Amino acid sequence: LAVWRDRQVPVQPWVDGAGVPYLGGVLRLRVVPGKRARAELEGPELRVTAVTPDAEGVRRPVVAWYRRAALAHLAHRAFVFSRLAVLPPPRVLLSSASSRWGSCNSRREVRLSWRLVKAPPALIDYVVCHELAHLRHMNHSREFWAEVGRLCPDYKRLRDELEATDHLYRSF
Repeated sequence: LAVWRDRQVPVQPWVDGAGVPYLGGVLRLRVVPGKRARAELEGPELRVTAVTPDAEGVRRPVVAWYRRAALAHLAHRAFVFSRLAVLPPPRVLLSSASSRWGSCNSRREVRLSWRLVKAPPALIDYVVCHELAHLRHMNHSREFWAEVGRLCPDYKRLRDELEATDHLYRSF
């Protein structure tokens, strides 16, 4: 029970001054009223213009911002690692999965959960490398893991770290 309690997905408060995870750090929400809902990164703060000051009025523009930020970051990392792997860059798509960080298919599409952008960059890179390795090996064979290791030499430690902390990135 203690392990289960320690791995519960944290509840996100949607109020001015609350922290939200981003790339392994924390951004402070700055909520202001406005006529058009949106969120923009301003240094260490995520400035949220909310049409309604309730939790949903703040959450929606924040999630939209996360999705935009995630696509830019994840696509860039996939491009960088595909170059290192001497592979044509895959098509990167976002998913809303909260229990599966990524997937890859034979159409060279890599789907990554937008929630992954909450994790530290090294964990994100591990997941990207894992999915790119599937472009060569559509299984979890010894050859697949050798490819993951070639792209991400510290993958075993990072895989364990992601498994131990993944509950921190699954919310909202």
